[in-house]
Amino acid sequence: MDFIALLDMRPMHWYVYVPALASGVSLTNRDDAEAAAAALVTTATGLPPADVHITLHVAHQAGTVVKDPHTEIDVRHRDGAWYTAEQQGWLRTWDGSWKALVSYSAEGALWERAIPSSRLRHSDQRVPAGA
Repeated sequence: MDFIALLDMRPMHWYVYVPALASGVSLTNRDDAEAAAAALVTTATGLPPADVHITLHVAHQAGTVVKDPHTEIDVRHRDGAWYTAEQQGWLRTWDGSWKALVSYSAEGALWERAIPSSRLRHSDQRVPAGA
């Protein structure tokens, strides 16, 4: 299973954050970021380490946005329905967490928003029609 991890430098340490888990951990060594993210995922999900693939994105110290190749995902809109969206990246919020930058059409308008990962799902998580 694929997971995104975001690595950024905090005032005194490196920090790796896995948006899908809304969880992160401090690091003493930047090179440990991928292993630390994989450990967070395996602990939280129970997946075996061999089934976890981490894609690491580095956030520059002054940056608040990490661009990501445009990815098709589903987002839960304010009406509770799921809509197909395009994710362009990640936005660092004031508390240090990250939200997905998405755009999608709903209610007759184009929405461009920063939303928490709890309101995202990837195409492999879609409920089959008629289920």
